Amino acid sequence: MEHASERPEVAPNAVTTAILSLSEQPGRGKAALAKEIVDNLHRNGWLYLTNHGISDELITEAFSTAKAFFELPTDVKCQYARPRGVEDDTGYIPVNYERLAKLDNEAPPPATEVRESYNYFPYAEQKFPKKELPDFAPAMAALFKAAYNLSLELLELIIVGLELPLDQAEVLRTAHSLVGTEKSNTKMRLLWYPPAKSDAAASRLGTHSDYGTITVLFQDQTGGLEAQNRDGRWTTVKPLSATGKGGAVLIQLGDMFQHWTSGRLHSSVGLHCEMNTKTDSHQTVQYLETSGSTD
Repeated sequence: MEHASERPEVAPNAVTTAILSLSEQPGRGKAALAKEIVDNLHRNGWLYLTNHGISDELITEAFSTAKAFFELPTDVKCQYARPRGVEDDTGYIPVNYERLAKLDNEAPPPATEVRESYNYFPYAEQKFPKKELPDFAPAMAALFKAAYNLSLELLELIIVGLELPLDQAEVLRTAHSLVGTEKSNTKMRLLWYPPAKSDAAASRLGTHSDYGTITVLFQDQTGGLEAQNRDGRWTTVKPLSATGKGGAVLIQLGDMFQHWTSGRLHSSVGLHCEMNTKTDSHQTVQYLETSGSTD
């Protein structure tokens, strides 16, 4: 689940979002790139990455496959539904099943959150729509693996940027070593925002922070995401083209990383708020969290 927080007044484009490239740059070594990443994650908790090594084809295939799933009849999707409760987080989640409210319950959640989602775990084969969409599992597995590899590369750069001693660096590596197994709660969430009329009592996705460590987020061109930096200012996080040489992914830090670094790195707060009446919007998100016991 995500952690919710109160939403302040939005000031579009109030925050400058860093766009950093993972490729070699003249006069910039690994240490310099690592410092840039850490400095930006300290200020904002999020940044764009280009030249990240995830192919356009992989992203496009995952988006088109997710779209095909969400366009299935509701009764078919519900065959793969996530059960209520906290024991099983895998599968399809219909509109208004999830609603975010402040953790202290001072503010009620929106009456409706117009959003569908699917929580993908590599091992949860019983929730894969193999009959309806044979390509679903391979497409999701490929993007999950690519996003995981990218997050590990980013983790190594954060370790360098924080100048962590060897023992602390190894703790971070070990914490992510079981991703993709049943001992890890890392998942990839497919989010689908169907057309909806503007409604003051409704939301796309309430104000929240991610509870894990690193989120790798892929947006389509519809957009609608807003994020807050450390001093409380908000900005519209515009989607940068997911195709072509300049395509970028959005990197966000979660609450656990903020806790691990005693607040030096900032857990970003995000809100998907626009109630678009004409177009569909969907995002593919991976939360990278700590694994369970390695015993």
